Amino acid sequence: MLDYALVINSNSPSLGEESSDDFYMEDAVYSSLDVKTRNSYIWKRDIFEGIGGVIDWNSPYQQVFYANIILDQLNSVKDIEKNTLEFNRIKGAALFLRSYAFCDLLQTFALPFDESTAETDLGVPLKLSSDVNIKPERASIQHCYDQIINDLVAAENLMTNNVDYDHPNRASKPAVFALLSRIYHYMRKYELSEQYATKCLNIYNNIVDFNSLNTSASNPFGGVKAEGMIYLNKINPGLLFHSLRSNAIIDSSLYMSYDDNDLRKSVLFIIRNNKPFRKTSMGGSGAYFTGLSTEEVILNRAECYARSGKHDLAMKDLNDLLVNRYKADEFSELTASSASEALGLILKERRKELVFRGIRWSDIRRLNKEGANITLRRIIAGVEYTLPPNDKRYALPIPPDEMLLNPMPQNER
Repeated sequence: MLDYALVINSNSPSLGEESSDDFYMEDAVYSSLDVKTRNSYIWKRDIFEGIGGVIDWNSPYQQVFYANIILDQLNSVKDIEKNTLEFNRIKGAALFLRSYAFCDLLQTFALPFDESTAETDLGVPLKLSSDVNIKPERASIQHCYDQIINDLVAAENLMTNNVDYDHPNRASKPAVFALLSRIYHYMRKYELSEQYATKCLNIYNNIVDFNSLNTSASNPFGGVKAEGMIYLNKINPGLLFHSLRSNAIIDSSLYMSYDDNDLRKSVLFIIRNNKPFRKTSMGGSGAYFTGLSTEEVILNRAECYARSGKHDLAMKDLNDLLVNRYKADEFSELTASSASEALGLILKERRKELVFRGIRWSDIRRLNKEGANITLRRIIAGVEYTLPPNDKRYALPIPPDEMLLNPMPQNER
């Protein structure tokens, strides 16, 4: 079950990416889209308009269901068969999968973590059993993150250090550490994010040198095997957002921020009709990679270093990444005279490196909690739509069919 990639590794939510500021669409394209995508693009209060079957909700919970089946079955295993290497690997992978799915759900259907209100802010239902008759209520955001972290800490002790290069869909101890770093980053607990990033990088720090790629290819990364990949996940290729690859125009200021010697400009993007569009990404198919990677972990740690005043270490991490992104012999190391200057450079490069990775939406949410005051804007048919910082619409509505099956408080929008 854990190797059933169509369910486990190909169903990352897309609503946050559709709502982010990395791209825009022309009016004719916008008008051709389905109701959900049109409404999420302009942050409408009622996205679904009564339409159910929302894959952003259903797919993570399907992953949770698979994980719970495995965990429930493992509980019935005889004591003599427990604590074997294979038993531990399967249990750890199931705990990891459930945690990953709950994290995805929180980024989409709950407000960003705020320590002052997390005990009362509504998270998502924590389904911890494969019994479909059990219908849990929405747990608090604090309870949700506590469950995720506790499961991952348990998984850490069950997994091996080996990142399976031939099966990147399989979890490992570095994947557990990378996910913990991501989660603590979303929670703005940067000291803990740094700790887990370092734990991950001490075991696995491979990274793709873009000089080794065919930058003119439509899929420069080739197959699913990529050196910097710690855990494979991607947006469902059947989602409508996936079809926007030929219609989603990269934000012009973002595209222009790449230096001409920066290979990401040609590896990640293609110019059509004088406009930049996203190519495919790491993962070996047209679907956008949203899994865990060395570059994300490096950027997590660099940001944490900068926030704690260690700007020299922060810039070392950043330069160690960027030397693999620029043309050979054309990269001059970036410098910063202060932690705040280093932080600004790192956040700029973070957006450039992790574009279309399913991370920008969560970054905007947490950075606005830090006072970044990022306001999102769209213009459709001459009408401007905005999403102010810390707006309640940063938590998308619970799908209407789920509200009928399991009545619960709806998100205020």
